[in-house]
Amino acid sequence: MLSIQKILVLIAIIWIIWTLFRLFDRRNKNLKDKNINLVKCAACGMWIDGEKCKNADCSKNL
Repeated sequence: MLSIQKILVLIAIIWIIWTLFRLFDRRNKNLKDKNINLVKCAACGMWIDGEKCKNADCSKNL
């Protein structure tokens, strides 16, 4: 027979699972939004997100 305690525990378990799914969904959306195409600088090997390398020691900047 279902008692009040069992129903409350079941509701709590369902709420926890639902909250975890929401957190994973937010995390996946944030990771997709932050997806940046990086390229490797031919001169120094540093990963950059644009055309100009920001490495102070890079020969492209000289």
